[in-house]
Amino acid sequence: MYKTGDLGRYLPSGDIEFLGREDFQVKVNGYRIELGEISAALKQHPAVDEVVVTAVGPERGKKQLVAYVVPDPEKPEPLFETESASPKELETLWVSLEQKGNQQARQLPSEIDIQSFSKFWQRIERLSTVSICRTLNNLGVFGTAGESHSLTDIVRNCQIQPRYQKLLGQWLKALEEEGLLRLVGEQTFYNLKPLSVEGVNELWQAVREDANNGGAAMGQLLEYFQRSADNHVALLKGEVDPLELFFPGGDWETAESLYQFNPVADYHNQIAGAVLTAVAASWPGGKKLRIMEVGAGTGGTTASLLPVLPPQQTVYTYTDLSTFFTAQAQQKFQDYPFVRYDLLDID
Repeated sequence: MYKTGDLGRYLPSGDIEFLGREDFQVKVNGYRIELGEISAALKQHPAVDEVVVTAVGPERGKKQLVAYVVPDPEKPEPLFETESASPKELETLWVSLEQKGNQQARQLPSEIDIQSFSKFWQRIERLSTVSICRTLNNLGVFGTAGESHSLTDIVRNCQIQPRYQKLLGQWLKALEEEGLLRLVGEQTFYNLKPLSVEGVNELWQAVREDANNGGAAMGQLLEYFQRSADNHVALLKGEVDPLELFFPGGDWETAESLYQFNPVADYHNQIAGAVLTAVAASWPGGKKLRIMEVGAGTGGTTASLLPVLPPQQTVYTYTDLSTFFTAQAQQKFQDYPFVRYDLLDID
């Protein structure tokens, strides 16, 4: 009736088996793409000698394009920049980083009570386990003794989004390590008794009291934990966007409470700042200091790093997977003109 460009053959049963394409088209995320056109565009770069483009990924899953490039070594403008340092230079730099980092790490802020924080996070871990049990109960699995479910069965039968299969597998593994589930085979789990959610209200009360002693940032963080736990089932089924829970109404307050304004996050960011101070101090004067931050998010760590860098010598690339982050960051760090903003999906 019409020609699609697909190759196939008839089987004796009357079914058609698809055998690929008679051209170089591929389908990526629903779009038909002519690989030859992309190869031709890449070869326009004067330093590219040969190039091959293909689509990689699972047969029925999300694919992406990959280009394999052979640079032309005789071209005056190289395709890739390369830098090298002697082992002695690297060793000297590394020793300096260790010294600065360890020195800063010993300066524990006065507002951090190690015993109190340890108790708080132990309760959070226990609360996480109970919340997982409650979520599985709400999904209708492991609520009675003697149930056996595989990871793939739970994902399929409970209509969980495929992108959360890895997360669910981590949850089940955590329950196995707690002795609440038993692993049978590679990914099938069995429970000797129903998963218990006893004491969850008492746990929440204890954690709230700990958070009240930790200031406003800890209170914000606990509110986020509560929102997440209450929406676990909706999250797993794709009915709620996790970013909306983390950035309610586009507000960054929760994220900044987690990554910047609580004492523990600030402690780690100060260590990172000390390490980068050592890098900047030892960097050759006529050489650009190039830094890329992966998954910069709300810029909690960035805020501790930019002030210690030499503005005229630094190129700092701030990356995350969405313009939601980079656009906000451009406003937040507008006083640092040496920062570039770009997208990078860490997955």
